[in-house]
Amino acid sequence: MRTNVLTQAMALTLLIGAASAQEITLTPAQLANPIVPFGAGTVDSFTPDEFGVLIDGDLGDKDDFSRIVISWDFFGAPIDASGADVFTLTIDPIEVNTPFLNAVMFIQTADGMGGFTFIEGSVSAEWTLLEPVELTVPLTGIVGADQVARVGFQAFGPGALFPSETPIVFRVEPSTPPPCNAADVAEPFGVLDAADTMAALAESTMPCEPANVIGMNPLTFFQDALLGFSEITGDFNGVAASGNGVVVDAELLDNDGFSENTFGFLTTNPVVDASANDTIELEVQLLSGEASQARLVVKEGPTFFFVAGDSVDLTSGEPMTIFLDTSVLATPEDIREIDIQVFGPDGSELSSTNFELRVRPVGEGLPCGPTDLVEPIGVYDAFDILEHVRAFNAGCP
Repeated sequence: MRTNVLTQAMALTLLIGAASAQEITLTPAQLANPIVPFGAGTVDSFTPDEFGVLIDGDLGDKDDFSRIVISWDFFGAPIDASGADVFTLTIDPIEVNTPFLNAVMFIQTADGMGGFTFIEGSVSAEWTLLEPVELTVPLTGIVGADQVARVGFQAFGPGALFPSETPIVFRVEPSTPPPCNAADVAEPFGVLDAADTMAALAESTMPCEPANVIGMNPLTFFQDALLGFSEITGDFNGVAASGNGVVVDAELLDNDGFSENTFGFLTTNPVVDASANDTIELEVQLLSGEASQARLVVKEGPTFFFVAGDSVDLTSGEPMTIFLDTSVLATPEDIREIDIQVFGPDGSELSSTNFELRVRPVGEGLPCGPTDLVEPIGVYDAFDILEHVRAFNAGCP
């Protein structure tokens, strides 16, 4: 537990902020892979930007209007927006050749009958200046707000009267900015204020628990073992070191109504003994692609008997822990292989079969929380306090 140094250093900044409407927006990681779900417009390229994505495209021509539609799909792992009042995105037109342009944001939610409901916000005013515009979809009273499967917007131009002026470049960003530095640990992000102080104080009074751990005594695997991942089913493009874990680049294999990929590593020399552990655990985080679920699989004994843990839902950018309870193993002292099985929707529903998954050990070596800032990670101490105070005093750029 931290000492009262943080309290003494920052208690003078404590204030109570006014309540405001709850907004939900897409994270930079979620914005990294836009698609064009319908319409005549095209996307020539998209590039992850500082806080979002830069989209270079063409409005396309119809008889009396031009339009480009951009969306982000979460059909495999819908977003729960039920706690928010409004869904927002910030659109910054970087290059516009048409004499006028406006846009409208939309979402699609599950309708409870196997289909999806299309919901639009208000059409923006005409964009006469190249300034960021916030698009919104009100969520109050929306059925299925806990199952948002698609988020996007449509931008409209003047149509075929200006056939050579349809190229367009957008920057799309979260409407809520990401944290500006290490001390920016609470909303509103992008500014250091009393909310950050209060969150840091609350964090400092909590004992530092191992992050993302499910069992009381979990067995996990570290980078040297994880770098041994290789293909079992589906195409495996490679594995690379990342932080204290790895990033796996792979392809989902179409499999009669769903898609899957399994990769793993052998532990036969020597075998792994998990008899003293109550769980086997790893942390996974979807970085890109349309994978929707993952689970941990072990193969035990000389016959490589297959035993799988429960599947967890994957949401882009959100770390999840996959685990197996060792009580279901016949020979926990004789584990021969560790696999991760990844699932997606039917192959015909995929815009791309490629996905990237970060895999890391759980527990020791992972941050306790947002104010666990410096080494040793996994321990709250005076060095974390000093770093938080330094970042807070430095201010946001």
